[in-house]
Amino acid sequence: MRKASVFIVSILIMTVFNLVLTVLPENVGASTHYVGGTGPGNYTSIQDAISASNPGDTVYVFGGTYYEHLVVDKPLNLIGEARDVTIIDGEGTGNVIYVTSSWVNISQFTVTGSEWFESFMGNGIKLYYAHNCRVVDNNVSSNSHGIWIEMSDNNTIVGNIVSWNSEGGISIYNSDNITVANNVASWNNYRGIGVIASRNSKIINNVMTGDGMSLGGVNLDEWNTHTIDTSNTVNGKPVYYWKNATGGMVPGDAGQILLANCTGVLVENQNISNGSFSITVGFSQNNTILDNTVTSSGGSGIDLYRSDNNVLANNTVLGGSSRGIDLDSSNNNKILNNTISENTRYGIIIGNGTDNTISNNSALDNHYGITLHSSSDRNTVINNNASSNEGDGIRLTSSSKNIVSNNTIANNQYNGILLEFNEDDNRIENNTISGNLYGIGIVYSIGNTILNNVMEEDGIFIWGALLEHWNTHIIDTSNAVNGKPVYYWKNVTGGTIPAGAGQVLLANCTGVLVESQNVSNGSAGIGLGFSSTNIVVNNTARNNTLGIYLQTSTSNTASNNDASGSQKGIYVWSSDDNIINNNTITDCGDGFEIYSSSDGTVITNNTIHSNDRNGILVMGQSYGTLIANNNVSHNERGIYLRSFDTTVANNTASWNNLDGIYLYGARRNKLVNNTASQNGRHGINLFSSSNITVLDNALTENGIFLEGESLEHWNTHTINTANTMNGKPIYYWKNVTGGTIPAGAGQVILANCTSVSIENQNVSDGSAGILLGFSSRARIVNNVIFSNNWDGIGLYSSTNSTILNNIMNNDGLFVDGGLREHWNTHTIDTSNTVNGRPVYYWKNVTGGAVPGGAGQVILGNCTSVEMSNQNIDNGSTGIQLGFSSGNIILNNFISSHNRDGIFLRESDNNTIKENNMSLNGNHGIHLSWSTNNRIYHNNFIENVEQARDYWGSNQWYDDYPSGGNFWNDYTGVDEKSGPRQNLPSADGMGDTRRHVPSVLGDLYPLMSHFLFTIPSVPSEPRNLQASAGNGYVNVTWDVPVSDGGSIITNYRVYRGESSGSEDFLIQIGNVLEHNDTGLTNGQTYYYKVSAVNGVGEGSKSNEANATPSAPANQPPTCTIASPISGAKIAGTYIISGSASDPDGTVQRVEIRIDEGAWLLATGTSNWNYNWNTTTQPNGPHTIYARSYDGIDNSEEVNVTITVDNPPPQEPQQDWFYVAIALVTVIIVLFLLIVLILLRRRKRTEEEEPPETEAKEPL
Repeated sequence: MRKASVFIVSILIMTVFNLVLTVLPENVGASTHYVGGTGPGNYTSIQDAISASNPGDTVYVFGGTYYEHLVVDKPLNLIGEARDVTIIDGEGTGNVIYVTSSWVNISQFTVTGSEWFESFMGNGIKLYYAHNCRVVDNNVSSNSHGIWIEMSDNNTIVGNIVSWNSEGGISIYNSDNITVANNVASWNNYRGIGVIASRNSKIINNVMTGDGMSLGGVNLDEWNTHTIDTSNTVNGKPVYYWKNATGGMVPGDAGQILLANCTGVLVENQNISNGSFSITVGFSQNNTILDNTVTSSGGSGIDLYRSDNNVLANNTVLGGSSRGIDLDSSNNNKILNNTISENTRYGIIIGNGTDNTISNNSALDNHYGITLHSSSDRNTVINNNASSNEGDGIRLTSSSKNIVSNNTIANNQYNGILLEFNEDDNRIENNTISGNLYGIGIVYSIGNTILNNVMEEDGIFIWGALLEHWNTHIIDTSNAVNGKPVYYWKNVTGGTIPAGAGQVLLANCTGVLVESQNVSNGSAGIGLGFSSTNIVVNNTARNNTLGIYLQTSTSNTASNNDASGSQKGIYVWSSDDNIINNNTITDCGDGFEIYSSSDGTVITNNTIHSNDRNGILVMGQSYGTLIANNNVSHNERGIYLRSFDTTVANNTASWNNLDGIYLYGARRNKLVNNTASQNGRHGINLFSSSNITVLDNALTENGIFLEGESLEHWNTHTINTANTMNGKPIYYWKNVTGGTIPAGAGQVILANCTSVSIENQNVSDGSAGILLGFSSRARIVNNVIFSNNWDGIGLYSSTNSTILNNIMNNDGLFVDGGLREHWNTHTIDTSNTVNGRPVYYWKNVTGGAVPGGAGQVILGNCTSVEMSNQNIDNGSTGIQLGFSSGNIILNNFISSHNRDGIFLRESDNNTIKENNMSLNGNHGIHLSWSTNNRIYHNNFIENVEQARDYWGSNQWYDDYPSGGNFWNDYTGVDEKSGPRQNLPSADGMGDTRRHVPSVLGDLYPLMSHFLFTIPSVPSEPRNLQASAGNGYVNVTWDVPVSDGGSIITNYRVYRGESSGSEDFLIQIGNVLEHNDTGLTNGQTYYYKVSAVNGVGEGSKSNEANATPSAPANQPPTCTIASPISGAKIAGTYIISGSASDPDGTVQRVEIRIDEGAWLLATGTSNWNYNWNTTTQPNGPHTIYARSYDGIDNSEEVNVTITVDNPPPQEPQQDWFYVAIALVTVIIVLFLLIVLILLRRRKRTEEEEPPETEAKEPL
C-alpha cells in the first residue's frame, strides 16, 4: 500500500512538473519559429508564426518592416532581431500588438502606426487581462497610445523608447504591481507615464523629456502606494513624489511634483515647463503652492483631486496646458493672485467643488477663463480678470449658490458670464463686463440674481424652453448697458417701458409697449420670452448680437424698428402669429429669422438688404407664414424657406449673391408676383421641395431652378407661362409625352416628360437655359445658350437625351443622377460646344485619352480614361464623371466655372492629381457618393468652397512624405514633421489636417503651391523636307524643340500649289512623315506642318516643296530556272523560270529553240513552257527566253542542253495476244460447266423423300 502511494505521489509530481514546463514562457522544451530572413520554412507573417506556436514557444523575427496587427493569445516569447531594424507598422489603424495572455515577453521591436486622428485610439502595445508579461527594449513611438496596460498585474516595462505618441507614452490603468524602469519617454502628448486607478506601481530611473507623469484614481490607495523616486527625471530634473508626508518643502529643482495624502507641504518657487501634469495633489490638505511658474504642461499646470483647504497663490500657469488650474472634488481651497493664460482649454476649472475662493486671478487668452461645473456650489469668484478668452470668461454649469462679483470680464468671444443649466440662486453682481458677444448669458437656468453689473457693448441674454427659465430671476435697473438701465419686466400686464433703456427684456408679459428706445451696441436690444400682445415700435436696435428676439411669444407686433448691423436683426423662435412690418434690417448676419415651429407670422413691407447670409429665413416646420411686399436685396440669399404653407407675394428679391428666393424641403408654398432680378445663381430655386405654386413672377438675368432626388421634387409644382425670364415665357412641362416647345422661350423645364423637342431656342442670361428632370428621349438641337448662371443644359435623373449642335458660352452641360442610365444613355456629340470648344461626352468607354482643347468633359460609365493637359474655364462644370472608375484626371487647369471644377457622382478608384482648381463658383472638387478616389498634389485656390466629399471614403492626400494638396485658405502652421506630424522640424506640410466637409480631410496639406508645368501649345516642327516621285510627294520632319509640357498627339499637314498658300490637308498621328499621293506630275506642291498637344495646335514649320514626275522606263528581267546548262533531257520537258519589272508589270514571256520562232510561255512572274523534245533531233540545242513590259523587252537569256531521246521499239507479233485470249475463253467455259453440274445434283437431292424411321411396338 505504501509503495502504491509513493508511486501515485511521484506521478502527481511529474504531472505538475510537466504542466509548469508547458506554462512557463521560457520553456526549455519549447520550439522557436522564425519570421523573415532566408531560412527554409521561415514564416513571412508574424501573426502566422504566433498562430502556429504552442504555449511557451519563441517567435524570432528577423529585420524588416512588417505591416501587421498582432494578437498574442498564448504565453510565448516575441523577439526581434534588433529594435532599430525589426519594425511592426500598423499603418494608422487599430492596435499594433494586442496581448490577451499572461506570460508574454516582447523585446527588440520598433512598434509604430496604431490608429490616430479617429475616435478610437489604438495602441502600439496593449496588455489586456495579461499578467506577468515583460515588455523590454522596444521602440514604441508615433502611435496614439504607446504602451497601454489595462486590468493586467505584475508586468514589467523596462528599457523601452516611447516617444511622440499622440495620447500618451506608457499608461497603466486599473493594474497593480507594475514595474516601469529605465525607459525613455519623450514628447508624448498628455503624459509620458500615467498611473490611473492602479496600486503598488514601481516607477524608477525613467527619463522623460517634453512630457512627464500623471497620477489618478478615486481611492487613496491608488495614490499613495507607489514607489516613484527621484531617479525619474522630467527634462533633466527629478520627479518628486511625496506620499503620506506632513510638512516640509519640496526642493526647488523639480521637474514634476506629485503629492499623495500629504499635509502642510510647501511647493514654492518652482519653474516647471514642458511636462504633463506639472504639480499634482491628491487626497491632501493644508498645503501651500506659492510663486511657481508652470509653462506648457500637456495636461494640467496645477491639479488638485479630493484635496481641501489648500492655498494656490501667486502662481503663473501659461502656454499650452489643457487646464491651467484644475480642482476636482476639492473644497475650501483658496486660488489667489494667479496668472493663468494661453491654456488650450480651461484657465481655472472646478468640478464638484464647494466653498472655494477664486480671487484676484487673471484668466486671459484661454479657451474658457474660469469654469465651475457639476455641482460646484457656494464658491466665491471675486475680483478676477477673465478676459480675451476664446469661449466664455466665467462659466457656471449645473452649479448653484455661487457668488460672482467685482470681476472684470472683457472681450471674450462668447459670453462674459454664462449661467447654464443652473437651478438655484447664483448671484452675479458688481461686475464690469464689456465687449463680449453676450455680457451675461442666462441659459436654461432658474432663480439667479443679477445686480449692479456695468455692461458696455454687450448685455444680458435669456434663453430657455420653460417659463421659469425666463421669469424667476432678479434683474433690476442697477444693471446698465452702455450707461443706461436694463429693464427686465416679468409677469407684467400693460405699461410702457420708460424711455432711455439700455436693454429691454420682457418675461411673461402682456400688452407692454416698447417704443422709441435706442437699445444699440449690446447683446440683445429687445428680448421677449413667453410674452404676448406686446408692441415693439419705432425702436433703434442696431449693432447688437440680436437686435430684437422673441422666444415662445405670440401675437406681438414689431414695426418701424431699425435692427441693422446685428448678427441677427429680428429673431423669432417657436413664436406664433406675430406681425413684423415696416422694419429696416441691413448689414446683419441674418436679417430676419423664424425658427422652430413659428406659425402664422406676417412679414410685410420690410426693407431687408445687404445682410451676410439671408434676408429672410423661415425654418423648422413653420406653417402659414405670409411674406409680402418686402424689399430683400443684396443678401447672400434673399428669402430662404424651409417651411410649409408659406405665401411669398409681391416681394423684390434682387441682386442677392446666390438666390432671390430659395426653398429647401418646403411644401405647399406659394410664390406669386415677385420680382427677382440679377441674383448670382437663381431667381427662384426649388430644392427638394414639392407642391409649390409659382405664378406671375418676373425674373431678369436669372430664372427658376429645380433640383431633387425624387420625382415629386420635379412634377408636383404649378408653374405657369406668366412667369417670365428676360421678358419671355418660362415653359414648365410636366408629365407630357411628345410635342415641341413653342418658339421664343425664356427658359424650358421638363419634369417627367418623354420625347419632347427643344429646338432653335435662345435661352440665355438666366439660371439654367434648359432643365430636365426625370425625363427621357428629349431632343435638344440647334439652341443658343449663353451666360446662364448655373447650367446651360441640365440633365437630372434623365435618360436617352439627344443633344446636338448647341452653342453654349459661359455655361455648359451638367449631368447628374443616381442610376447608371442617367449617365450613359445620352447621345451628345462634339457638335455641341462650350466657348467655341467641343464637348467630349464619352459613355461606356474603356481606355483612351480625351483629346486636347476640350470645352467640357463628361464621362458616363467609363474606365481607364485619361483626362490631362486640358485648360477648361468659364463653363458650368469642367470635368464630370458618373459611374466611372479607374480614370486619371491629371495636370488640368480648371477655373471660373459656375458650379464645380470637377464633379464625381458614384465614381470610385479614380486618381485626381496635379490639377489647378481656382475661382469656381461652387466647389473646386465635389465628390458625391464616390469612394476610394485619391486626390493629391492639386492646388485649390479661391473656390467658393474648396472641396466637398459627400458620403464617401476618399483619400485627400498621398502617403507621407509625398503630401496632400495646397489650399490657399489653410491657416495651420508647419512646425513638425513625420507621418503623424509629431516629430520636430518643419517638412513643408501643415501640422494639422485641412478639413474637407464630411470626411477626415487632407492629413498633409501642402504649405506652398504644388508646382507642375503649365502646358502650352508645342513649338513648330523642325527641318521639314519634301521629295517627289511619280504622282506623289513624301514630306518628313523632326520633332519640335518643345512639346509645351503636354504630349504631342498629332501633326497637321498643310499643302498649297504656290508658296504661302498652304491650306489644311490632313491630321495624322504622332509620326514624323507623310506620303501625299495622287498628285499631278509636273505640278510643284508646297508644304508646312504643325504639332498638336492637349492644349492645342502650335506654330507651322518652315516651308518645303517638291514636283512629282514620271521616271524613264526600266526594262524587265528574265531568268531560266530549268533546265540548267549542260542538262540532258528527253520526251516532253517543262521549261520554267521567272520575270520581273522594277517599275511596271511584265506583260508576257517568250521562248525559242535554237533559231526558231519566238513562242509564248504560260505566266509572267513565274512562267513555264511544255516542249516536246521528240520533234527535235538528238544532240545539242540552245533555249532562249525574254520578257516584255509593254515598252521594252528584257535582255535574252539562254541555256544549252542535249536532247537524248531513245530509238523507236519494234512492234510485237499478234499471235501472242490471240493465244492469251483463247486460253482465257477455255477457262471460263470450264468453270461454267462445273457450276451447272453442281446445281443440278443439289436439286435432285432435295426432291427425294426422306427415309421413315421404324417405330418400336407399344
